[in-house]
Amino acid sequence: QRHAHADAHRHSHRPRDCRRRRQEKIIYDLWGDTVNIASRITSEGTPGMIHCDTKSYQLLHDRFEFGEPIVLNLKGIGEMQVYRLIGRKPA
Repeated sequence: QRHAHADAHRHSHRPRDCRRRRQEKIIYDLWGDTVNIASRITSEGTPGMIHCDTKSYQLLHDRFEFGEPIVLNLKGIGEMQVYRLIGRKPA
């Protein structure tokens, strides 16, 4: 009887555990590509420089200066155009 209670208790939590795992997977999928791309850009880019993808460049180019775009061949992703951050634009 004790084993039956333990089994019932364990089974009663499985749907909630599955939902939590699905939520964790969704969060990982949401951030996984972003983190993966950032890591690849960092490893392939010029050491000591900050590189941005095209979306970040488009959001920041009004306030910051960037070098000409360069194309990096990122492992598992392919070619990606990136921009080297130079600094803030003068006020």
